[in-house]
Amino acid sequence: MNFRIAYIMHVEWNWIKQRPHFLYEELTRYFSVDLFPIRKLYTAKRVHNNRNVYRDSQVLNINKLPYSGKIKSLRWCERFINSISIKQLYHYDVIWITSPLILEFIPTHLIEQKKVVYDCMDDFTQFYCEDSNFKYFQSLERELLEYSDLIIASSNYLKEKLLQNYGLTKKVFVINNGISTSLMNTILMEKKSTIKTDSVNQHFNIIYFGTVSNWMDFDLILQVLNEIPEVKVTIIGPIEVNVPNHPRLEFLGLIEHDQLKVHADYADAFIMPFILNDLIRSVDPVKMYEYIFFMKPILSINYEEMIKFLPFVQLYETVHELVEIIRTLIKQELELIPQQKVIHFLEQNTWGKRAKQISELLHTNFF
Repeated sequence: MNFRIAYIMHVEWNWIKQRPHFLYEELTRYFSVDLFPIRKLYTAKRVHNNRNVYRDSQVLNINKLPYSGKIKSLRWCERFINSISIKQLYHYDVIWITSPLILEFIPTHLIEQKKVVYDCMDDFTQFYCEDSNFKYFQSLERELLEYSDLIIASSNYLKEKLLQNYGLTKKVFVINNGISTSLMNTILMEKKSTIKTDSVNQHFNIIYFGTVSNWMDFDLILQVLNEIPEVKVTIIGPIEVNVPNHPRLEFLGLIEHDQLKVHADYADAFIMPFILNDLIRSVDPVKMYEYIFFMKPILSINYEEMIKFLPFVQLYETVHELVEIIRTLIKQELELIPQQKVIHFLEQNTWGKRAKQISELLHTNFF
């Protein structure tokens, strides 16, 4: 049965591509899916992911006004300007929700009448653990879980946290993240047998791409830069926190997802330099699948969700271990993992494979 899905995502469509963007694109292969992205009217910087909106889909923005959560009059205006989009939700069989924040925009009587999917991509409450309204945000997630007919988590750790935190009796299904099917369809870069340093600057260029927020371990990055003069760190992505200055620490800001390969060609290695906490332990990083595609050394903080990426990643627990790994990479010619092994791993972990799993779940659980 080809039922209609209203895909409501809390991440703006014209933002860096994340799980909601990829799954939307792939689910259109199986169902009639219309896009309802939350759109912050005051967001200045955007990228252009919208060219991949499926041609037969509608896009109905749900607008977020600044300070609407604190000023009642703005909240009323927000509801008014979104009323037309919200009313359209009555015409769908399934309401797909990517965050409990969406309950601030949708009347609960509407989702009571629908099949609801909660695709939990992050440990939601950890974003608000120091917020005075923590209990409110926790209650939002509890409410969404109660209304949900199908609950999906992006990692096993996240699944276990949902079960423990809320005493769920419902089943939670794990659907990991993956790599872009369109990226996999491009020609893989030629296999390289050695690591090459930047021919212009003579620096070992370590690249991170993704959102720059309070999970970034800048103390670790600075210590690496100070201990290894040959290293340069390049960071690509939107910046949400104050960042340090260093002559060999470069910030390139937002780029379009299709441009990642261009910048990856200048990388000698990739890194995921996160501060290890409950938020990070729940993360199955999209970037890790993409790092593997580029067939260069990968460095990451060690935690449970990283184990499935071995042997493609070098794991560290302390800055000393990271420094030693980088020094080894710089000094030695490193045989890369065979290309066919990389291709096999990625072919089993595309967003297309994830969407197929979800399609089977929807048909099994709903119709």
